[in-house]
Amino acid sequence: KINLSSDLLVLLSDGYFTRLQVSSLPNINKLNDLENNNFAYKLDSILELENNKTSLAFWQNQANDSQTLACATKKGKVMRIKSFSAPKSDSFIGFNLDDDDVVCQAKICYESDKLVFITANAQLLVFPASKVRPQGKGSGGMAGIKLSDDNLIAFSSVKNKNEAHILTAAGQSSALPGLENGFVKVSPLEIYPEKGRSTGGVRCQRFLKGQDKLIFAEISEFRPRAWTSKGQKISLPEISDKRDGAGQKIDYPIAYAN
Repeated sequence: KINLSSDLLVLLSDGYFTRLQVSSLPNINKLNDLENNNFAYKLDSILELENNKTSLAFWQNQANDSQTLACATKKGKVMRIKSFSAPKSDSFIGFNLDDDDVVCQAKICYESDKLVFITANAQLLVFPASKVRPQGKGSGGMAGIKLSDDNLIAFSSVKNKNEAHILTAAGQSSALPGLENGFVKVSPLEIYPEKGRSTGGVRCQRFLKGQDKLIFAEISEFRPRAWTSKGQKISLPEISDKRDGAGQKIDYPIAYAN
């Protein structure tokens, strides 16, 4: 549960933490529903972020050696940030990024979890979180997934690989973002073999004619659900046990999923 008397540290896409006082937030009763960083509402507007920065995850940075914040960048680097003594400043560096790199996603992570990466070229890599040594704030992380003319589009840690699923949607790189329905595939994570850190992974969806990238991907602890930008729930295909099978067309573009 969230401690309403303490501050939250919010990790931003530029690798910096910003401090947020919980008691000053509207609808603070919603915060106790925010388990595993599933935001009940967007923090971006509250933080008044600029320059294309986005908020990725909140963390209470408790003195708990078993809990870390796992983060991955679009260039495939990964870092597990361990608990630290926070500076008094309202903003400070968490992940020291390379030039032209950004943090894609972040999630609370434990030593027994699995880390999962999905790229725009439909490559999936999964390996134990224990393969990434926890580092202090301001560190530069390490290689997570090997990329070749590719970008990471989804990352998460999962507690139980046998219950987790992935949702991927294939489309065209020439289409306007958020306007293409795409061809969607839902598969159990357990059908994908684990490989070593800094390897290239395995293909998780086959592209059909005219498709050249994944336009959406989500890693869920359970069977995923998806919604449009207006909050309408989207009907998803049945679960596929084919590791690199093609997707099925859906009625609306996916804006959110979990």
